[in-house]
Amino acid sequence: MGHEKGCSECAWSACGRYVVSASDDKNVHLWCVDPDAARGADDENDATNATNASSETSAPIGDGDGEKKSGGVPLFGECLRVFSGHTAHVFSLDLSPAGNVLVTGSVDETVRLWDVRRGTCMNVLPAHSDPVTSVRFSPDGTVVCSGSYDGLVRLWSVATGACLRTIRVAADERHPDAAGSSSDEKNIASAPPSPVGHVRFSPNGAFLLMSTLDGRVRLLDTRTGAVAKTFEGHVNGSYCVVSAFARIFENPENLENEIP
Repeated sequence: MGHEKGCSECAWSACGRYVVSASDDKNVHLWCVDPDAARGADDENDATNATNASSETSAPIGDGDGEKKSGGVPLFGECLRVFSGHTAHVFSLDLSPAGNVLVTGSVDETVRLWDVRRGTCMNVLPAHSDPVTSVRFSPDGTVVCSGSYDGLVRLWSVATGACLRTIRVAADERHPDAAGSSSDEKNIASAPPSPVGHVRFSPNGAFLLMSTLDGRVRLLDTRTGAVAKTFEGHVNGSYCVVSAFARIFENPENLENEIP
């Protein structure tokens, strides 16, 4: 059984055998996309081989609540588990590098951490005062970042659920026309921050890439929260800009040999 409403985001597990999907139906689904998974229960030998192949990797499935299997053997394209608990649309999600923890962000203004194997909610974080638009794990899986329409970016401890840092972009970084365009600096300083549409960690975990609805993408220092670089050029005030880090190859003509 699939989602009852539209999907907002999907994410792969690190092993490549599973996909999680977030939906407007308030639920998150875990899907088996293992090409070696059993296609049916007619051939017992094929089913046994698929089970053995799945057990050789650190798969995020186990004997937990909410799990759905066919005779104990996952089928290709089957929904293995449904994560329920959010009270509004689930807008964003991410799987930890180890594949054992799922983070979700919702229009209900909360961030939830889930035990993937058991299908249970580990922690509910009252993260923001507006819908949560983006959640991402740090490269080592110990920290989660969240962005929201309230204009804030927050860093959370996965182990304790504690808020490690709150980042609010300075007024002069929010408004392209602010500098020299207004005689009332107090109004600029008190203006609400631009809604955050997307946020993610750099590969080394030292920076965050934040996209906002003022048409800008900013590079933030995770240790200080300071804006290290601002990228301008987009003109958007209604839709989220999705940003990502790119790998630069020394030999562009030989990409196939350089891709890990």
